[in-house]
Amino acid sequence: MVEVMEQLAAAGIRFSGRGRYQLARVINPAKRLSKPLQVMLLEAFASVTDELYQADTSFHWRGRPDYFVGVHGLWMVFNGDVLSGFAASRYFIEAGERILYIDNLNLRPSARPVVGQLTIGGMLVFEMLKESFPIIGRPMSVVFRTQNPNVYRLGFTVLPEAMAPRLRGAQPRDRARSRRVLEAMANRLSPGRVYDPITSVIKGAYAGRLYGRPLTQSGSSTSGLVRFWKENVDVERGDAVLIAVSPTHAEVRGLVYRYLKVLAAVRWARYRHVSRVIDSARLQACSDEESHP
Repeated sequence: MVEVMEQLAAAGIRFSGRGRYQLARVINPAKRLSKPLQVMLLEAFASVTDELYQADTSFHWRGRPDYFVGVHGLWMVFNGDVLSGFAASRYFIEAGERILYIDNLNLRPSARPVVGQLTIGGMLVFEMLKESFPIIGRPMSVVFRTQNPNVYRLGFTVLPEAMAPRLRGAQPRDRARSRRVLEAMANRLSPGRVYDPITSVIKGAYAGRLYGRPLTQSGSSTSGLVRFWKENVDVERGDAVLIAVSPTHAEVRGLVYRYLKVLAAVRWARYRHVSRVIDSARLQACSDEESHP
């Protein structure tokens, strides 16, 4: 991955520290990045999904040479020179609002906090919110289409009361808005496919299981989420769950503001730590000079 980072840097892409990771953000990658670099990135993406799904996923990425066309933003997280995860976003106007569609979010297995208490996945979602939240104008919803129950857990951590679908008979706060967004996006992403508004499952959204072997599901096998997946999502037939988080303007601003506060706190703590290390080194140097006149 050293070559990937070097090529990104040569293309003028900047890296920002996020805890022990480095974050690279590319807006409009189809125009910003050369074709050879796009191909290199797709190979790097395959290395992440190979590890995640414990299968050869290169066929998926090699079959999508124009993947970056229509992608608004691309975020990549590096640990040293290793690509630890990546996410891509697309924008749509549907159901009278702006839709932030998280087109891909794939991570090497890791539950360790990155920024504050956020994992890599949580950090990437908040980075996308930070880049795209509307100050005025249309409301905005965040939408995922997935065969992975862990993505449902991730969406739930953003704003549970504004999320749909809900389990165990619960309903989202604004049921009518959630339904409008989900039905519009089901038609946009999977036209002609059967969409169940009760479970928010798109039948045959994909050609089959998206990636090789089944993904290991964390949590109890008797949990509501695992039961929901087993009862409603036939991944072998390509079923996928459509998820929407539909916050108010104030809630989006609040989420972004709290994330910025976390980033500032982490940077301040790091600055304090570095300052203490420098001060300690200076004191040690003075002590050494006094003991060796």
